[in-house]
Amino acid sequence: MPISKKRVIFYFFFLLFIGVFSIFSLAYYQLRNLGEVKHLAIEKIEELTGRKVSIGNAEMDIVRGLSILLKDISIQSRWDSKPEVTARSVWVVVKLLPLLEKRIEIKQIIVQGSSLRVVRNSSGQFSFGDVENWISKSADSKLFKVPMVSLMNQVMVEDGSIHFLDYLDQPKDEPLSLEMEHLHFSLRKSLLKSLFQFVLDGEIPNAGPSTNFKVSGTFDGFPEENGFTGIFINGDIHVKPLSISKFQPYFKKLLAKTPIDSWLSIDSSFSGNLGSVFKTAGVLKYFSDMKQERAVIRDARVSHRGELEYKISIDKDIVDVEELKVETGPFKFKASGFLNNIYSKDPVVFVDLKTDAFQINRGIDYLPLKIFPEEYHQVLQKTFKNGSIKLNSFKFDGTVNQLREISKPKNHKKITSEIEMQNVDWQSPLPGLRKVTGIFKVDKGNSSFQIQKARYKKQPLTNLQGSIKNFMTRPIVDLSLENKVDVAQFHSTLEKALKGRPIHDAISNYSDFQGSANLRLNVKGPLKGFDKLAISGVIDFQSVSLTEKEFEHRIKNLNGKIIYTHTPETVQQKSKPWVRVFQYINLSGDFANSKFSNLNGELGLKNGEPLKKLTTRYHLDSSDLNWIIENDSKDLLPAFQEGMDFTSGKVLVDYRFKGNPEKPETEKKWGKIELKNLSLKYRDRLQAMTGLNGKISYDGEKIQLENILGFYGNSSLHLEGKIDGWGKSIPEFSLRLNLPAILKADLKGIPIFSDFNFSGPAQISMNINGTPENFKFEQQANLTRAGYKIPDLVQKKENAHNQFKAKGTLTEKGGLNIENWVYELSGNKISGSMQIPDVDKRDFTVQLASKEFTAHPSYQISKSWAADGSINFNISGTGNLGQLGDSRFEGKMDLINLKVKPERFSSNLLLNAKLRFKEKRFDIRSASIASASNKLNFSGVYRRGDSPNFQLIVEGEKLDINELLSASRDKDASALELFAQTEFFQKGKGQVIFDVEQLNLKMLHFNNVAGKIFLNNKVLQIKDFRVGINPLVKNSVELTIDENGVSTFEGRVKVKYVKTKNVFSLFGDVFNNSLSGDIKKINVKLNGKGKDWSEISKSLYGKVSLDIKSGMTDRKRLKRGVNKVFGSLPTGSLPPKKNNPTSFRQISGDFISKNGIFETENFIFETNDRRTSIVGTFDLGTNQMDTVVGVAPLAELDRFLTKIPLVGKILTAGDEKSLLKTYYTVKGNFETPEILPIPFTSLGKKVMGIFQGVLETPVEILESLPVIEPSVPSPTEDDPSSTEGDE
Repeated sequence: MPISKKRVIFYFFFLLFIGVFSIFSLAYYQLRNLGEVKHLAIEKIEELTGRKVSIGNAEMDIVRGLSILLKDISIQSRWDSKPEVTARSVWVVVKLLPLLEKRIEIKQIIVQGSSLRVVRNSSGQFSFGDVENWISKSADSKLFKVPMVSLMNQVMVEDGSIHFLDYLDQPKDEPLSLEMEHLHFSLRKSLLKSLFQFVLDGEIPNAGPSTNFKVSGTFDGFPEENGFTGIFINGDIHVKPLSISKFQPYFKKLLAKTPIDSWLSIDSSFSGNLGSVFKTAGVLKYFSDMKQERAVIRDARVSHRGELEYKISIDKDIVDVEELKVETGPFKFKASGFLNNIYSKDPVVFVDLKTDAFQINRGIDYLPLKIFPEEYHQVLQKTFKNGSIKLNSFKFDGTVNQLREISKPKNHKKITSEIEMQNVDWQSPLPGLRKVTGIFKVDKGNSSFQIQKARYKKQPLTNLQGSIKNFMTRPIVDLSLENKVDVAQFHSTLEKALKGRPIHDAISNYSDFQGSANLRLNVKGPLKGFDKLAISGVIDFQSVSLTEKEFEHRIKNLNGKIIYTHTPETVQQKSKPWVRVFQYINLSGDFANSKFSNLNGELGLKNGEPLKKLTTRYHLDSSDLNWIIENDSKDLLPAFQEGMDFTSGKVLVDYRFKGNPEKPETEKKWGKIELKNLSLKYRDRLQAMTGLNGKISYDGEKIQLENILGFYGNSSLHLEGKIDGWGKSIPEFSLRLNLPAILKADLKGIPIFSDFNFSGPAQISMNINGTPENFKFEQQANLTRAGYKIPDLVQKKENAHNQFKAKGTLTEKGGLNIENWVYELSGNKISGSMQIPDVDKRDFTVQLASKEFTAHPSYQISKSWAADGSINFNISGTGNLGQLGDSRFEGKMDLINLKVKPERFSSNLLLNAKLRFKEKRFDIRSASIASASNKLNFSGVYRRGDSPNFQLIVEGEKLDINELLSASRDKDASALELFAQTEFFQKGKGQVIFDVEQLNLKMLHFNNVAGKIFLNNKVLQIKDFRVGINPLVKNSVELTIDENGVSTFEGRVKVKYVKTKNVFSLFGDVFNNSLSGDIKKINVKLNGKGKDWSEISKSLYGKVSLDIKSGMTDRKRLKRGVNKVFGSLPTGSLPPKKNNPTSFRQISGDFISKNGIFETENFIFETNDRRTSIVGTFDLGTNQMDTVVGVAPLAELDRFLTKIPLVGKILTAGDEKSLLKTYYTVKGNFETPEILPIPFTSLGKKVMGIFQGVLETPVEILESLPVIEPSVPSPTEDDPSSTEGDE
């Protein structure tokens, strides 16, 4: 029966089951001892790894084939107790057939839930061993032998992970942690194929989505001899976008800068033998933000998305970058190179790089520029900034460490490059250039450049080329430049470039340039040492204008060349003593209304010291001289410059200069000045100087004035001399000025002669010597041909010999010190000195003296005095010329036989005196006045001022006031009034004590006169006045003058029992030989008031009483004397020629005065034979009299007859008691009265009674009766006359 298909199938599976069961049973039998298997596994793994191993459980499992399932496997780290490798489950699948032969062959190993923990310590050692040895000596590794000897054809890892902790170059206890998760690894080999196939995929955690990666490929097995290095591998790598933020510490070692938000993806292939040549090629893509599907330009200069293609081969320890292409936005570059000895501490590296143009400021952001260390980029940024560069070639040939330390000078020679610059700011080693366009080449530390255009400190530059040696270390430059420049820009550039250099101050003196110039410049030498540079430059000005500091006007139309040369210090020390810095060639220009031309010179160093040489010619217009002189000699002679204006003419100056600008004391200036019709004047003083012509030569030591001629005002002048030490702080002058015929109008403003009023020409010459601080001058004026008048002092006629000489100093501040001056006039000489510290303030100190100065009557000294004699004086004083009244003087003066005649005096006076005075005090030590009728000595003190005061003592033999007064009666009459109007009377006070042997006043002559005169509060008083020395004669006079010139007079005389000569002698010879006898009494009391004697006499009031016995009288002389006393004597009257004295028995009477009218009722004049009585008035003001005179001719007979009873009365006419009596009226002028006889009966009753009493009363009875005073009005009433009772 045929076997059905189902049966066949049944038997097949049944047999298969039986076979499998048998095999599994056998395998189970072979593997039944799992504990032994577990122990064996632990032993083998520890042997292979050298680590302690632990396994949880061991089980038989058929899920994945006949296998042993090991759970919870742990391999401990060799460094700590933490496990290095763990696995949740490991299936070791065995082959069945070898089990029949009691052999175990592993068919497959499956690891599930594994975790590898890898640690690198701070020393760079890995926890699982030496990786380099694993690769290079893998054949010796027991671990390598497992897959090599085993027939295992598949290894699988499911859901594995790797945890890497890196302590290298990390902070302590803060290792870098990297992880790989969900790892799946498969290594298998087909039975029919000789190649192993491997696949590894997994995930790398990121801040966002995890990155998937896959590595797959094949290799040809495990060679027994070479280990891993003998494996030929071929495969691919695919990495999805990976954030490199966690890998930054590793990129920092490779790249100078890695953005945190950068992402990388890799598609690469590799092939080769790890022990020989291994090649890789692929594409690396990067972008800055994973979320962006395409590149977005966030910075116009750097793309944030790019692609890198590479071809790299590795041969043992050599990495050869055959090709590297980068394209990131518009930026592209190509690179190639190699790394040699990569396993050494300092591999050799070679880089050859070419790029498109890129922004230099973002160089660190570009690959492959990132491979250069940050220090290199810092150096690059120091050199170049802004703009773009293109690396036509960039090569580095050195080591990795040299590349890392490329900024160090020793590594600079490892670079060779050619850089194309576009608008780059080149900051070093050249002085900062901006907007540079050109080529820059570097070859082993040296460089060359060719700059088409650039800007330096805003200064455009073109055609700048040269070379720089030791570019990155100690750059040595050799460059040249030829350019047309805007001078303003070029000056600004120089100021900025040379700031801090000695030359900067000189350049900064100029500003506000306009115009252009051609510039040629060459620079050689080390850039880091300006003093070691060799610089030469030429600037050719073309109609340039500029402003110079402290120069008032702008310089215009400047043409010419300036050559600048900077010689290195080392060359200076070896070269000639002279090193030129600046050279000026044919400079010319205009300023204000003047100009200069042919300016040539040079500035340099001589023996290391600055030296300037300069020559030029100035054409100066008069309108510019003021500010030129002021700027050139700011502190020199300010008083002479002030107010000075140049009005016309020109000045030509040939100027030469040589010296050290930093040491003014070494400067030498010399040349010549030519005056061309120059005119100048002062605005507020002196006269104009016009038509000045002449030459002035000068050098560093002096100025020489040669024959300068012109006019001062309308007077010709001649000036010559020299100034030594010109330009120094204290020059010394020696000048001679001659004015041969100066006129009055031209003396205006000259301090000594400004108020000098004269006619005719005068010759004045002056020598000036000394320094501005102390000018010495000698001045001489010949005034012989001149006539002049000094008010109140001198009036000089023309052609009288006269000279004035002065010698002194003029200080810098305008002070005047006249050390000695001499004034000579007709043999007289006055000398002295004067100091005026400041002419503007006009304060002065003066000293003047003369010995035996002769006063000539022919010269008027003052309006009021004419003098003849001599004077010695020595006077000093201080004050202000503008307020002479406030001056203070002191000194002494001796008047020697000085004859003077004051204007109102009638005779000459001979004065001798010794005077001392100080300021307002005058001391009259001793003085005398003598004349024909006067001889006085006086002394005292006088103080002048607002309240003048005097104390004076006057003594002498004679004081004749008549001689001193003018003969003019009218003038004399106003003397008191004039005195009352004087300032001394109005404000002064004082005292005069006088005592003279004889005083003559008008017709009065007093002997032994003494008294005191007081002035106070506008009142002049004469007190304690006495005349004579007889104690029986008492007298006093008081005279008071008020502010209106009104005098109040009060006089008293009392005499008893003396001879007449003792009384009348008081009046000198007024009553000479006119009266003698015995005075029984004389009482005089008179008061008066008026501005002169005439008014006083008209106001007299008071009483005169007299009683004189037994004497002689000359009536004419007596009458004349009375008239003299009371001023009624006609002028020019002569005394009577004949003396007819008459004896008398009695003269007595009382005169009562009222308003200058004297009235008597009892005047008796009795002789032996006559008695005369007078009744009436005498008016002194009008010289009129109105009297009745009674005369009894036979007085003795009448007296005898009246004593006879009855008969006597009959004989003597009864009541008249006189044998013979006559009466007269006497009226009219004192000199020529009208006399008329009248009968007794015609007399009035009162008069008759008076005469009866007078004529009939015997003298003895009258004498015995008491005196009855007449009634006088009280002085308090309207009538000012009053008398008091006398004894």
